[in-house]
Amino acid sequence: MLSWFRKYSKSWMVKAFYVLVAITFFGGFGILSVDWLKKKPAEESKEAVAIVNGEDISAQDFNKSYERAKRAWYERMSRLYGEIPENLLDTEALKQDVLDELVGQALLGQEAKKLGIKVSNSEVSIQISQIPYFKDQTGAFNQNVYKNTLNRLQVTPEEFEEEIRQQLLVSRVTNLIVAPVQAGEDEVKAYYQKSSEEINLDYFFLDAEGRYGKLKPTEKEMEDYYQSHPKDFDWPEVRKIEYFRFPIADFEKIAQISEADLKDYYEKSKDRYQAKPEQGHFRHILIKLAENAAEPEVKKAKDKADKIIDEFMRGEKFAELAKRYSEDSETAINGGDLGWAGRGTFIPEFEKAGYELAPGEISAPIRTKYGFHIIQLEELKPAEYKPLEEVREELKKELIRNQAHLLAQEKAEAVLKDCLGKGMKEAAKKYQLELRPSEYFKKGESDLEGLPDSRYITEEAFYMNLEEISEVFSGIDDLYIFELLEIKDSHQATREEANPKILRKLEPEIRLAKTKEDARKALEALSKGASMPQLAKKEKAELKETGFFQRGAKSLPEIGSSEDLTKLIFNLTSQEPVPKDVYDAAGKVYVFQLKAVKPADPAKFEEEKAGLQKTLLSKKQQETFDRYLENLKKDKVKVISEIYQQIE
Repeated sequence: MLSWFRKYSKSWMVKAFYVLVAITFFGGFGILSVDWLKKKPAEESKEAVAIVNGEDISAQDFNKSYERAKRAWYERMSRLYGEIPENLLDTEALKQDVLDELVGQALLGQEAKKLGIKVSNSEVSIQISQIPYFKDQTGAFNQNVYKNTLNRLQVTPEEFEEEIRQQLLVSRVTNLIVAPVQAGEDEVKAYYQKSSEEINLDYFFLDAEGRYGKLKPTEKEMEDYYQSHPKDFDWPEVRKIEYFRFPIADFEKIAQISEADLKDYYEKSKDRYQAKPEQGHFRHILIKLAENAAEPEVKKAKDKADKIIDEFMRGEKFAELAKRYSEDSETAINGGDLGWAGRGTFIPEFEKAGYELAPGEISAPIRTKYGFHIIQLEELKPAEYKPLEEVREELKKELIRNQAHLLAQEKAEAVLKDCLGKGMKEAAKKYQLELRPSEYFKKGESDLEGLPDSRYITEEAFYMNLEEISEVFSGIDDLYIFELLEIKDSHQATREEANPKILRKLEPEIRLAKTKEDARKALEALSKGASMPQLAKKEKAELKETGFFQRGAKSLPEIGSSEDLTKLIFNLTSQEPVPKDVYDAAGKVYVFQLKAVKPADPAKFEEEKAGLQKTLLSKKQQETFDRYLENLKKDKVKVISEIYQQIE
């Protein structure tokens, strides 16, 4: 059953189950952190966020789940991508997910009572005893560890055990709902034919920023957002700077690189452009010896190796000595020949000694984990490198970039000297630089207008004193000098203060919405028989095609992956080649049309049948559960908007 949940974890029903699993098994929602279990005063109200068939979901319970979900998201994204900007999370979508989870739990709990499903105390105890966090060093459940852990988390045993009971109830109700579902062979075959077909799509996309980059929200839209999101503007301490920015790209225009500079840089960077590594042709004689051999055995093996070397020095051929004495049976027959090998092929001790030899020379006995080796270098081929002409443009760009950075640094240092002596405004006049004010920002805030490196600058600014001027600050691409202008304690931001953040929030949304309107008009025309090439031309978009891919594939060439995208194009046919809607991702809106279909290979059905049957069964179970739950929800869920909107 759990494999089904994991596979379809994007459905809200499975998310609901996983809220409980996460709490129980100390997963993504961070139950081990006490801070995330403490309620904030603003959310301590027990007023209902929603009423589910007469049962309240309190603001307190909602906020607890919401905070855990946020923590889960940030922890998961941080593991994947490192530091994550705070504003990257779509909090409205997450709130809706959490609300759906809690509504689902309430409905399933009510259904469990209605069906007479119960969970005994012993079943709860068995479940708890299997949780790793409550086991001692021997792997056995330990009552003291259990109580101490819960005490540290400020959770009572009664509360925790009730969470486990609810989890088990949900699981049993779910099993009852989906148990009758089956996937027969005819269904599986039809599913195979559909999902394994290859399809090719024509498409074009409209870029929201390129199309409506100058579109701004209206004053009413700005004010409505400000009034409806008061928590967004309940600010902690914020600060404001004014700054000079020195874009490295500007200095690239005046950077000058000579041919001599280029050749010198190529020689110094040559290892990056190695086409083939240095190669050695080696022979060896191995006298085997255990790694933990006693001293007498080591001496005996070493003496044997020394005697072999003496024979070589008296004129014996190395290959003949290898055939006679080497205990490496695979190579001894060939005179110890190891063939050609590039650097990095052999174990470090062998390689270090081998590549220090001149051709024809042999080494002293070299001890490795296999024993003592006597190595002979037969020949050496030097490394081969890509010629300068092949990498010229790449190196030139790097050199120009490096020199531009030095020029920018020189300019910034000169400006800084005047800033410290005469102030930022005088320096701006002298050097004819634009002195820009920032918006108000929180510590570590990112994506500020005009500050590509804002995350690091806003972090640094919180370690500065009022009117202090920074050193030359090196960002990812540019250099900066900034002065701390203002510090404001925690307060409710005015509309004027909030404007930059409101714009940054609303501009992409309205531009995308407008672009989707245009794309849907094109889609409607397409469904009425308009030509795809003509529509693309009319919209000044490039007509592309995906190339053939499996209909059931999770990713589309050049476009990416999305469950919504897969659903959108899965059922396209020659009779209905146009999807029901457009698809948007990363600020682009896509219009698709089916171009061609390649049928599935019938010969492969038998070998894929078992896996497909599991997939189809899981899919049908999910659909059955979704329908069941939608019926449960009808006219039974009321969201208290004024309470729900207050939680941010």
